[in-house]
Amino acid sequence: MPAPLPIFLEFLAKHTGNDNYKSYRQIHAVCPRQENCNDCGVFVVAFLDCLLHGVDLDAVKQEHIDDIRKLLACTILSPKTVPKPLYEYH
Repeated sequence: MPAPLPIFLEFLAKHTGNDNYKSYRQIHAVCPRQENCNDCGVFVVAFLDCLLHGVDLDAVKQEHIDDIRKLLACTILSPKTVPKPLYEYH
């Protein structure tokens, strides 16, 4: 079975006309896991925020997820306000 990331990158290249994806590399990271079945999306967004800001993924903790969820909701409802990076809120 083909790996999902290369398929996704090829899809992006096809639909955007940009083939810079060939220089991307895939990494496997050990990161915190959610403790329930409700927080996967918030964890993913928090991990992306950490990656964008060069912060260790261990900064994301289950006890911070409710605060991060509220911050995300505020950001979605008030997109003109640019909040601090998520990792600064816990």
